[in-house]
Amino acid sequence: MTERRKTGSVGWAFAAIALSVLSWSAAFLVIAFSLREMRPIPLATARFEMAGLIALGWLIWKRPKLPSWPHMLRFAICGLLGFTLYSVFINTGQTTVSVGAASFISNIIPIMTALLAWVMLGERFKLVGWLGCAVSFTGVTIIAINQPGGLAFGAGATFILLAALCSAAYFVLQKPLVAIYGALPCTAYTLVCGALFLLPWAPEATLQFTQASPSTMAAVTGLALLPTLLAYFAWNYALGELPAGLAANFLYLVAPLATLFAFVFFGDHPSVNTILGGAMAMFGTIIVARWGKE
Repeated sequence: MTERRKTGSVGWAFAAIALSVLSWSAAFLVIAFSLREMRPIPLATARFEMAGLIALGWLIWKRPKLPSWPHMLRFAICGLLGFTLYSVFINTGQTTVSVGAASFISNIIPIMTALLAWVMLGERFKLVGWLGCAVSFTGVTIIAINQPGGLAFGAGATFILLAALCSAAYFVLQKPLVAIYGALPCTAYTLVCGALFLLPWAPEATLQFTQASPSTMAAVTGLALLPTLLAYFAWNYALGELPAGLAANFLYLVAPLATLFAFVFFGDHPSVNTILGGAMAMFGTIIVARWGKE
């Protein structure tokens, strides 16, 4: 009975991973679709006001440990970086950058996280880790210079890079909090904080959302529910059932799946530079994750 229960838990864990990876892959596609009728900041606001309200309801229901004031400030910074600025930057970048290119550029978030952990937490890098960073950033450069505006400040690719940097900083800053409060409460607290920062744009977001077509309204609602809420909860469940290293391997599927979805649903054909640069970015990330850290 115990063995059967364990097998069932592992099966559900892999199902949770599939939900997370598919949701995060589709998010790039859904953002591109929603940007046809909504501007970047109102889109981010509509997405996170919905998600933030649900997260607030979960906190009221579950009543997890309340953060101390210093930790609440840290949660606020995490919400600003990991949700508010990340979403605004990724939306702005995707107004000019293709779905496939955006997903492969975002694929260097683990590299940036490792670099920030080296600076802020004192985590150490091996020589092969620096080599992996160089390979990955070379790949991103190949992708970026072939997007509109290249790597010039204000170009779409630079906004995607800023989004990746914000996400990496969020992961590093949140890491000590997870050990104290748990993964799910941390996600909920940061979601609520991220939503609060976007409140000034709520009237504009409401206007654009209500004037959008039913398909866009459904897309934005799905964006709030799946990649923003359910995917994070599913991922945290999977991490509780499987080794973190095994689960993390599936994240390498996000960029290729996003590119595949864009080809199937939008007819986007990735350029040779996107494929080459994306492969280099992924390879460099794998090097750092597997062999780069002491």
